[in-house]
Amino acid sequence: MNNMAMQLMQRIIGMQLHRKHVFLFIAVLLVTSVATPLLAARSFSYEPEKVDLIGILHREVVPGPPDYEDIMAGDRPETVWFVTVLEQSIVQNDDRVSSNGKGAVSERIQLLLPENRYNDLLNRKVVASGTLFDAHTVHHHTPVLMFVTKVRTY
Repeated sequence: MNNMAMQLMQRIIGMQLHRKHVFLFIAVLLVTSVATPLLAARSFSYEPEKVDLIGILHREVVPGPPDYEDIMAGDRPETVWFVTVLEQSIVQNDDRVSSNGKGAVSERIQLLLPENRYNDLLNRKVVASGTLFDAHTVHHHTPVLMFVTKVRTY
C-alpha cells in the first residue's frame, strides 16, 4: 500500500468510524486496484496499420484436414504459432464490418509465420510486428491473427 493510502487508512481508523465505513473503504480500494489495469488496455487497429505486440511466443500442434478434429483419427497435424500478449489488448474494428463483430479483447493472438524460423525464440518474451486481421477460416484458432513481418527478442 502506498503512503497516501496508509495515511488515509490511519485517519479513518483514528476517527473510529463504524465497521461498515472501513469495509466500504477497503472495498473501493480493492475495486479500483483491479479495475485500473482493465481501463489501461492498449488499443490496436486492424490492417493496414502496423502494430507491435509484446508477449511470450508459443506453438501448438492442432488437427488439420480432413476433419480438423483429431490427429489420432487421421487428421493431418498443423503447427500453429501464438503470442500470449503480456498486456490486455483491445483490437478496434475501425468502423468496418468484421467477422467477429466489434473487434476483440485478446490475450492470445495467432501468428502467421514460417514454421521453423523462430524455434530459438520459443517460450521467450518477444516483440511480434505486423498487421492484425479477423479469423475467417478453420485454420484460424484465435479471433484475431497477425500477418507477421518480424519477430525479435524483447
